[in-house]
Amino acid sequence: MPDNSHLDTKYFIDTHVYNCPFCNRRNVQYSVMKTEVFNWTTAKRCWIYIIKCHSCNNRSMHLSFYSISTESYFHKSEIHYRFIPHHEDKFTLDDLDSLFFYSVPTSFFVIDERIPRIIRELITEAEGCVKMNFLTGASACTRKAIYELTIREKAEGDNYEERIKFLKTKFSQIDPTYFDVLSHIKDMTSVKFTNNLGTNGTTNT
Repeated sequence: MPDNSHLDTKYFIDTHVYNCPFCNRRNVQYSVMKTEVFNWTTAKRCWIYIIKCHSCNNRSMHLSFYSISTESYFHKSEIHYRFIPHHEDKFTLDDLDSLFFYSVPTSFFVIDERIPRIIRELITEAEGCVKMNFLTGASACTRKAIYELTIREKAEGDNYEERIKFLKTKFSQIDPTYFDVLSHIKDMTSVKFTNNLGTNGTTNT
């Protein structure tokens, strides 16, 4: 049988169904609720598409530099709209998802609300930076999220490695591999940034 696991990493499977980032359902029907266009630059336009999941009714935002055709259809006796390939559109059913360069939520799955807001926002911003290829911003937000975590959990230690080891011991029920990954995040830090960190994980001023 063919391996179609790559479809799980997409928002849009085809013109009829998508993977909802809110209720985490696969291959669920969606509707294009709203389309707007604005000037990205003086010579380039960008389209905003608001998508509604037919399962949880939550809406996500998707940006594209393409004007994608839509068609109407009936769902529960109501008129809805969905994407449809047009002879002037340069895409097929298989690459619809590739037409979008930025989506909100930026992560395929919504971060659990039990995670502190400041950490959620930093992770979301980091993922957004990756989407836009702003790698410096992505690494900075990721580091800041980790430092906020160490502060919140009152991690003890005189340096980054010791604080991560503290968390590793504190949360022994969690796979230690995750903390091993966190311990290497500091390798993305510049020497200047590391030297400016205070003992509580914040930047000295």
